[in-house]
Amino acid sequence: MTDYPTEHAWLFDKYPYAFGWACTYTTDTAGRPILLTTRDERIQLLAGGMIDPGELPHQAAIRETREETGRVLTGELTLLASVFRPADERFPVRFGYIFDGGMMTDAEIEAIVLSEEHTDYGVRSLAEWQPLVPPEQFTLISQLDAARRTGVPAYIARPGL
Repeated sequence: MTDYPTEHAWLFDKYPYAFGWACTYTTDTAGRPILLTTRDERIQLLAGGMIDPGELPHQAAIRETREETGRVLTGELTLLASVFRPADERFPVRFGYIFDGGMMTDAEIEAIVLSEEHTDYGVRSLAEWQPLVPPEQFTLISQLDAARRTGVPAYIARPGL
């Protein structure tokens, strides 16, 4: 059984499947990025995750941020970047949207409630994050910082993260 209309089988048989994700780039009031530590791989990530069926990217970013940190975002989110990753040996095509999650006060940061997916969070300057994250991820958070400062969303298309 397929999960798409049979009249479109030619399309799904010819092209690879893809999945989408959405997340938020959040900093403290000093502009230091806040990254979450994953339980399984012990890597640092933005709050975010998969886009569910019927969900728009900004809705996924809001939901995932709430699920992973307990933080409730309100209002319109600004797009900071769109990300495209071609298929590789591990994954099909991936596309993602990163929205501005704003700045959190010290009290808001202390109130973070992590989901079971995460064990910790960190608040560090870009220079402090650089030796702690893979080069591709450091480039990404640097591009997000620039997009927030300039108001020009980044378009990121490359293999990797």
